[in-house]
Amino acid sequence: MGGYCYGPLDPVSNIIVNSVWFDLTLPGGNKHGKLEMISTKCLWRLVARSLYGLVCFLCTRYPCLTPDLALQRLLMSGADLRAADPYLLVGSNNNVINASVIPSTSVAEAYAAAAIAAFHPCPLAQQEFLGSSNVRDKLLELVELRPIKIDRVHSSEDLNSLSMAVLESASSLDKWHPQKEPVPMEVSGTSFSRAATCEHRFLGQLRRVRKMVEAALDTFNNNKASGSPFRLHVICGVNELVSGPEFSKDPQIMKIKFRPFLEQVRCIYCDLRGSRIVHTSKQSFHGHDIEFEKMLHGEPLFSRSDKYGYTNDAIISHNQNVDWVYGVDDDAIYVNYRDAGGAAVKRSVLSTLAFS
Repeated sequence: MGGYCYGPLDPVSNIIVNSVWFDLTLPGGNKHGKLEMISTKCLWRLVARSLYGLVCFLCTRYPCLTPDLALQRLLMSGADLRAADPYLLVGSNNNVINASVIPSTSVAEAYAAAAIAAFHPCPLAQQEFLGSSNVRDKLLELVELRPIKIDRVHSSEDLNSLSMAVLESASSLDKWHPQKEPVPMEVSGTSFSRAATCEHRFLGQLRRVRKMVEAALDTFNNNKASGSPFRLHVICGVNELVSGPEFSKDPQIMKIKFRPFLEQVRCIYCDLRGSRIVHTSKQSFHGHDIEFEKMLHGEPLFSRSDKYGYTNDAIISHNQNVDWVYGVDDDAIYVNYRDAGGAAVKRSVLSTLAFS
């Protein structure tokens, strides 16, 4: 929810620190316990919001920059504000971009604008946290003494240590007051029922995916000649409709296979849905062979699908929602809702971190 990539560190470290700070500042209960799956729609939205925040930060600091020029800076710097804004860190020597123009606003003011543009739930609180020179210095000291590893899964000890450091930094702020459990949002009975349906669908998919992954891991480990059991840390994307826009009953299709080396190969259906799922490059898979030929000949790819649904134009048009920054159905997993008609049933709040 709060893992925005802008801040005084590198983008990945900023995501981790902002997530930890958000969890400490806006704690919430989770009646489902630790969930093992995170909504892809919510992650897409967080990416879009972070991009808006990055662009707004640079345009606020340097009014001479247009959004296009700000995007060029971000592209050149790898979305790292330390390089895109040479004056971000006072006394730093990371002048990667031409620093002939002096910023017209303070870093704190730019963070405030970025938080608003990024639709942050608590923009003023985040602005105070990221804009504080004291917090910035403590975070830089923390990273220097104990670098945040971005190429491995963090242990509970790592997260506890980082949480304590972030808590110490945030506690130094005069106006920092951790909020109690958020008050449920009142919605209409229709919206409340829809949220419950979305939550039920998400949890059902979680159970199916977990069952498939556990079965695939067991099969993989049983077929290994020797060595320690294989442990899976992260799956970046799940597509249950690998045979097209219909659930497949073929166990060979539903079976998950693990390969150490993959190339950037995706099926047509994943491209259309905007899913960043990488398929095996040396094996055949649904959407790899005959489906491409059908698309080139203007034929329907799947039953009950028209021939215009899987063209390049359709794929581009469908993926215009990758910069969506507003509400999504999966918010039902993360937000407390209350039926305005009187039912005070509590919906779940997910406050676990994306990298845990």
